[in-house]
Amino acid sequence: MSDQLKEAPQHQASDDAKDWLMACSALFESNQQVFLRSIRPAQTLSEELSGITRARILLMAEIWSALAASRSPEDVLGCHKRFATKAMQRSIEELKVLSRRTSEV
Repeated sequence: MSDQLKEAPQHQASDDAKDWLMACSALFESNQQVFLRSIRPAQTLSEELSGITRARILLMAEIWSALAASRSPEDVLGCHKRFATKAMQRSIEELKVLSRRTSEV
């Protein structure tokens, strides 16, 4: 009977360690899933901002090319009006997209 008494505390300690390990593993896995769920929308927002920046740079290049090709003050004013309208429409679309994306984060 003394052998059984010696083994019982060790067996109990081993079970406690296994329970502790399982609890820690479950907590780690849960935290990992939460992190991944939160990082995906942030990544999508970042990609959206990169796309917006790229589109704005291309629009600016288009504007400067059109201005450089202008031959008269009327051409410059027409160019200005056309690109101001285009930039405003694009800004409205960007705001809609960003609003939708930020509500996902």
